[in-house]
Amino acid sequence: MDSSALTNSAGAFVLPMGLVVIALHPYWRGPAAFMVSTVGWLTAFKGLALLTFPRSYILMGQEWAVRPWWQISVALMGLVGLYLTLAGWAPASRRPVEHRPVGESAVGANAGNLPHAP
Repeated sequence: MDSSALTNSAGAFVLPMGLVVIALHPYWRGPAAFMVSTVGWLTAFKGLALLTFPRSYILMGQEWAVRPWWQISVALMGLVGLYLTLAGWAPASRRPVEHRPVGESAVGANAGNLPHAP
């Protein structure tokens, strides 16, 4: 299997993943939501590039891999992943307001559904 067939196969898997994130996460409010949406769009563009320009994509990757700014950007993406992991697994009471599901207060998920005392 030559490298262009492998990049086409990778693009066939990567593009739908990006499109699913774009379709299921149309939120841009708050830093975590912005990051998830941006990663979805970047993933879709990567899949499109893999399918459209497989040889150019490989050559570009080989050229960029030795540059220090690329290594720094990979480390930054790792930090973004760590932030998104922490933001996603944080208890609801410790999340910023923009990260809570609609109708959820800092007290708990069912706080809005409790009957009020007369």
